[in-house]
This record gives sequence, structure tokens and C-alpha cells, in this order.
Amino acid sequence: MRIKPIIFALALAGFGFSGLAMAQNPDAPVTSSAELNALTKQIEGARKAHAAEFAAVKQLREEMPELDARKRGRIAPVGTTLDLLGPNAVWALMDDLIQDKPFANQRPSVRQGWRIGVLHALGRLRNPIARPVLERVVSQESDTWVLRTAAEALGKLQDQEAAEFLIKASAGEGARAEAVLEGMAHCRRLVVTEYLVGRLEQAKADSEKRALVESLRDHGNAWAWKTDVVAASGEGEQVRNLSAAALIRTYAKEPQLQKELRKAILIVNSSESVALVQAEISKAAPAAKASLEDLLKALASNPLHKR
Repeated sequence: MRIKPIIFALALAGFGFSGLAMAQNPDAPVTSSAELNALTKQIEGARKAHAAEFAAVKQLREEMPELDARKRGRIAPVGTTLDLLGPNAVWALMDDLIQDKPFANQRPSVRQGWRIGVLHALGRLRNPIARPVLERVVSQESDTWVLRTAAEALGKLQDQEAAEFLIKASAGEGARAEAVLEGMAHCRRLVVTEYLVGRLEQAKADSEKRALVESLRDHGNAWAWKTDVVAASGEGEQVRNLSAAALIRTYAKEPQLQKELRKAILIVNSSESVALVQAEISKAAPAAKASLEDLLKALASNPLHKR
């Protein structure tokens, strides 16, 4: 693959190793055109200063059809390659998302895989300058997998502004709302926890319930809360306890979701989980007690308790 020499040259130079049409969602929050216009001017100014990164992104994009043809999974894993470009690639990545140039006469998976890779790389940079671009993708993207990844990337900014935008963007029902609900798990702030818990308690469709269980699982993930960037908010204990409580209440009420809920409860690994399950057992009907007791045994042997 021709892209490698450019990427490795950038790394050695000290830059570090750190399709489908857009469809406007009328209910989504709107990023102001003034913000995007100002950012576009900044991108043009960065094009010369960071020419190597722009060239590398352009070259990898050109190779995307070939990478897609050789992929082993659902999409070609280009995000890890884009990661190698380092923090100065933020300008080229934003430019690519704004332009969204079509891949002429190619399978939809080419655009899908490319956009997901760019969004993964941009999300890992956690640079607030990308906010208007990420908000635009969340508001307009029609591919739900790409949309979920954009919501993840925006959520990784970990601030109130991202939380409020994603809450508004997840309004309504259906696949689009569920994609945002899943992606916003990565905005690990208490205001998001409270929103996800409330949505789960009110959800009627099984697909929305599953999306929210997955979201709370990732949102309260015990391993994620061990990382410095996530733990910095100081909200970890509250987030995990609230997530666990909602998941355990749902476990007692939704037998069709118990496999997913059990996994989520173990991954969140709240210090209050055992007491919460015991409380549910004390008031459960005989038919529900057996599954709750099995959950209690699983918590006792949860490998995360030993870490």
C-alpha cells in the first residue's frame, strides 16, 4: 500500500503516533454557517502549513476502493492508519468530512468505511476545534453507522456543549435516534447518564431498549473510567452507579433483554450492583427470582472485581 511511506515519514519527523447522500434531519440541532465558514478559512490556512498530512489523507482516500475490496470485515480499518498522522492531521480530517467527495461508481461500503475511519481518527484527537464539523455530520448524515461514529467522536469532547447537542440530536424514535443514543455513550458526563436512564425507563420499542442498554454499558464501562481523560470529570462513581441501577431495574422487567443486560451490568461493575440486585430479589415474583439470583452469582465471580 503506497500510503505507508508518507505516514511513517511523518512519524519520524516528529508528528507522533498518537456513496450515500447526506440527508438533513429537520429535528436535529443546527450548527451555524458562520462557525463552519470561519473554520473553513482556518482549514485553508492550515493546508500549506500541514501539507504532508493533507497529502497523506488524500492518498489514502484514493486507495480506499482497493482497501475496501481486500477487507476481511464489514469495513476496511483505515482509522488506525489515519491515527499515525498525529494531531496536525485534524485539519485534513475536518476538510475531508466537510467536502464529503463522492467515491464515483463504488460500493456504498467504500464511503461508509472511509467516513467511519476519518471519524474514529478525529474522535481520538479530542480536539474541540472539530466541534462544528462533527455537529454537522451528526445533524446531516444518513448512514446510521457513520452517524453513530460521529456521535462517538463528538461525545469524546466530554463537555457540556457536546452533551446538550447530542441530547437534542437523539430526540425522536427510529434508527437515526438509536444511532445517536448508542454513540453518545462516549460522552461520559452525568447529564448524559441521567438522560439515558430516563430514556430507558420510558422506551417502548425493543430496538430502542437494546440501543440504550448498549449505550449505558459503554457509558459506564469500568475500564473506560480508569483512563485519565474520562476520569477527569470526577463523575465516575455517580455515572456507574446510576447506569447500573437502571440496567438492574430493566433486568428484572425485560426477560428478552437479559443476556445483553447481564453483560452490561458486569462491564459497568458498580460497587452498588450487588445490593441493587439483592433489593430486586426481595420484591421479585417467584418466576423472576431465579434469573436475578443467577445475576447475583455472576457479579460475585465478575473478573473485574479482581482488578
